[in-house]
Amino acid sequence: MFRRAMAPDAGMLFDYKTPTVATMWMRNTLIPLDMLFVDGQGRIVNIHQRAVPQSLDIIAAAAPVRAVIELNGGTVARLGIAPGDQVQHPIFGDSSSPQVEFGRGCYLVEVVQRKPRTRSRKAASWS
Repeated sequence: MFRRAMAPDAGMLFDYKTPTVATMWMRNTLIPLDMLFVDGQGRIVNIHQRAVPQSLDIIAAAAPVRAVIELNGGTVARLGIAPGDQVQHPIFGDSSSPQVEFGRGCYLVEVVQRKPRTRSRKAASWS
């Protein structure tokens, strides 16, 4: 990866096409990242916050997922993103969201905070 920075509200979506127990690591990654593991319906299954740059520790999905989204470290806390939240993107059936592919199965995503849903904790739906 070798990125030294990423725009504050940008991220990368890695589409596995079919459900898989995805695993990630931070080799060659120079910035801390939040990782969202997302099922085929766009529901966040689990989250790993502030992955350590250049760590070889394996970071895994808690269940089979369709995709992994990498965001700048701290984005999950800043927006109040939580497991169970919904991701809007064409690969999850939302045709109104833009789709920009910049590599084989890797898409650019923009984080947009929506109105919090009615829940006792702060939540954000974003695309």
